[in-house]
Amino acid sequence: MKRMIALAFFLVSFSIAGVAIEAATDGSVDLKNDWPAISLNERTVRELLDNKADVYLIDFWASWCEPCLESLPFYMSELKKMNLTNWTLVAVNVDAEKSAALDFLKKIQLPTWVLFDEKRKLANKMNVTSIPVLYFVNRKGEILKIEKGFTKKSKEIFRKNVEAVKSML
Repeated sequence: MKRMIALAFFLVSFSIAGVAIEAATDGSVDLKNDWPAISLNERTVRELLDNKADVYLIDFWASWCEPCLESLPFYMSELKKMNLTNWTLVAVNVDAEKSAALDFLKKIQLPTWVLFDEKRKLANKMNVTSIPVLYFVNRKGEILKIEKGFTKKSKEIFRKNVEAVKSML
């Protein structure tokens, strides 16, 4: 019993520390109907629906999330460096108030889709339990990989996951 409690404590601590974890899931998302309707920048949801990316990187974040300040720009930069032109980053905010997300966006520029998941519809469907969390989703809506948290190790895990997902296409 003590071992089980110690293991549970370790796993919770591991999760709270924001350590990146890679995993695959059998879940899926409806890329036509599940996107949040509220855009927080000039990129419209209509444009996103017309986008025919091979891979969508769906990143859930909030304004109070310190690792999100680093993870979002990192993902944008890596997509550009790796010349992943047919991959699309979609930053989905889960703040309680839209104004908090807008204040956060003044700190970083995101030339991608930034959506506000006001009622956490997409976050709930994708079982988001902590942030930041990044989902690799193919054009069929199948979730291929998940990365939870963001630390120094996350950068290397991200690159490995990109290569793994590229080999799945």
